[in-house]
Amino acid sequence: MRFQSLCLISILALGCGAVGKDKSSEEKAPVADGVLLTLGLTGTWVNACTSPEDGGSSQERFEIREDGMSRRLTYFEEAGCRSGDENVVYESVFDAATHIDPPDLAGYTTVRQQLRSYTATLLVAARVESFNTKARYGYSDWAQGQAKDISGRKFEEADKRSTPKIGALRYFTMALAEGKLRLAKYPDGKTASVSTDPEDEFSKLNN
Repeated sequence: MRFQSLCLISILALGCGAVGKDKSSEEKAPVADGVLLTLGLTGTWVNACTSPEDGGSSQERFEIREDGMSRRLTYFEEAGCRSGDENVVYESVFDAATHIDPPDLAGYTTVRQQLRSYTATLLVAARVESFNTKARYGYSDWAQGQAKDISGRKFEEADKRSTPKIGALRYFTMALAEGKLRLAKYPDGKTASVSTDPEDEFSKLNN
């Protein structure tokens, strides 16, 4: 149950919640305008390890380039986010970035990007067996260490929401403060607000 809940959280975070919202894939793709470089956001960013009370842990990493970024969410079997203990990795890659009018949040900027890929990789045999048995994301042929495209798919067939499709536009509202990258929340799926959650604060790993 714990892992299923975490998977659903990751779907909602990319689909509508933590940092932005989807727009129709029919909209014109954004053209990079250098905003990420101008704002000093390029580089590798990682948030603090999160360990829920019911076990396991997770950590997220952003690789931000001038023309886009990748976002990696890793789940671990035990608390502490220890290297070698990973069980599932979700990775989304975005092309281009362009600045749009920022929300009513002082110091924050909103950038728009287009989803290029969204994959999940299972790293332990027990997770592969579980995903195949329950046909997670519609697949029953998961293999250890092999990434699968999960764009536009439901974690479970009964779920009402699917992950974003390739080409979907995503809006990220962020700020650079005291050397930290901070992401805004979208509690209603539409309006950005300042987040105080530790998982929405990222430290830079390289310059």
